[in-house]
Amino acid sequence: MGACSNKPQRKTKYKPNTGIWGTSTTASTEDINYFYKIISQLGKGSFGSVKLATYRQGQNDRREKKLFAIKTILKDRVKDKIYMLQRELEVLKTLDHPNIIKFYETYHDKMYIHFVMEYCPGGDLFEYVANKGPLEEFEAAQIMKKLFSAVAHIHSKNIVHRDLKPENILFTSKDKTSWDIKIIDFGLSRQFNSNDKKHMSVVGTPLYVAPEIIGEKNYEKECDNWSLGVIMYILLSGREPFYAKSLKEVYDKIRNQRYDFNDSCWENITKQAKDLISKLLTVDPKKRFTCEQALKHQWFSQFSENKDQKEIKKAQERISNLLSYNNSARFKKEVVKIFINHQIKQEELKEIESAFKMLDKDGNGELSFYELLDALKSQNINITEQELLRVINNVHDSNERNLNKLHVNYTEFIGAVIDWRSNMNDEKMWNLFKYFDVNNTGYITKESLKEVISREGRRMKNEDLEQMIGEIDQNKDGMIDFNDFKKMMEKDIENAPVPDVQIDEKTGKKKTVIVRNTSQQQQEDLDQY
Repeated sequence: MGACSNKPQRKTKYKPNTGIWGTSTTASTEDINYFYKIISQLGKGSFGSVKLATYRQGQNDRREKKLFAIKTILKDRVKDKIYMLQRELEVLKTLDHPNIIKFYETYHDKMYIHFVMEYCPGGDLFEYVANKGPLEEFEAAQIMKKLFSAVAHIHSKNIVHRDLKPENILFTSKDKTSWDIKIIDFGLSRQFNSNDKKHMSVVGTPLYVAPEIIGEKNYEKECDNWSLGVIMYILLSGREPFYAKSLKEVYDKIRNQRYDFNDSCWENITKQAKDLISKLLTVDPKKRFTCEQALKHQWFSQFSENKDQKEIKKAQERISNLLSYNNSARFKKEVVKIFINHQIKQEELKEIESAFKMLDKDGNGELSFYELLDALKSQNINITEQELLRVINNVHDSNERNLNKLHVNYTEFIGAVIDWRSNMNDEKMWNLFKYFDVNNTGYITKESLKEVISREGRRMKNEDLEQMIGEIDQNKDGMIDFNDFKKMMEKDIENAPVPDVQIDEKTGKKKTVIVRNTSQQQQEDLDQY
């Protein structure tokens, strides 16, 4: 029977002599080919390759098959640079933004290290501009707004990319009219903080590097903002601002800020666009525009997207789902992440992303307490600050009481606003359960949960793993069977409170209130705020 199966037989787990990642990061030692089916090779380089793949389990309907890009690195080729892969992985785990490439899992065996990443089939921005020529300002504005937002998020996490260029910006689909893009390639990225020495190494692509990099001066995140200025210049003109025949000439132009708007293509470009480029291509990093400043520049106000009423209504419904969120189980949050990575439909994901961006007024890729509160007030949704505080802490899995520090990140928002009633069924529940039942025993144990966590490049203490199992384990035998799992998934679906439109007795206006089925324990949790 085994010879007739398309799925490879499961191999014994690879057992390395020593860990390759250090203390905070890890990788699964399972055979990646057992979980993913390779379809084709997307590219090949000196250190490895990138392949197109699908997840083998639970995708019988071809229409719902999700594609992944698997980056495979040959260990022998990076013996002395493992630390760079570790650094890249740490950065990818930290970032969570609609316009940054999504990292899913990592595996390693005797010969290779594998990163399972989001697949973007639309090609890169360089290719797009090369084929199309200079973009209209409206189109360039949609792309630049997303780039500024994504890089603002990167910088908010104390990370500098150091290699921003059109080749490292991918379109998520071949239909580029929605301008859905992702920043990729964090191989040169670094984390920084105020106590560290600033970076001094000369890295990046010459035509896009900032003056402080080629001058071998100390530099930080401002170098990325210069690169964004170069990219914006290219989008509007179709050429590089500092192009020259030799590297020395390129660097001389960059150091001396020698670029211009003299070509005929600039005649019909607005002065606001040129002004923003000039504020980004400023030699002094301290005077250079930040991403936050760029997002507030008057250039963008000319090209704001017009949301139709249907889209606005859908976004409002998502906010209502967020307020109905009532999950505090850490294990359930892990399950939701896997659902988002493997099973959520792209149509729903786009709808949620649109709602998220409508709420994210400052464009930093996170929803603050006050952004959410303002959005709720604008919809006449009646909720107290105390209740919103509880909701955000529940979604973010925190106990923060400082309102200025409260926020909801992108993946948390997705998990909190999914319409579970229409998305979940027995087959999907079973597929999710089998993802965590890594040894096909019919149970989820501490060991199998640890394996799933390691696939995501994370480590977790045994007591935390035991606590997560204990939250769901009904008979307290240290294992979760499918009945336990199903009850967990169905509980929040059945008990999810719903928004109710009522008439305010004082004003006579409609208001939306959140009707909750609050248990005694939940009320006690609310009272503590």
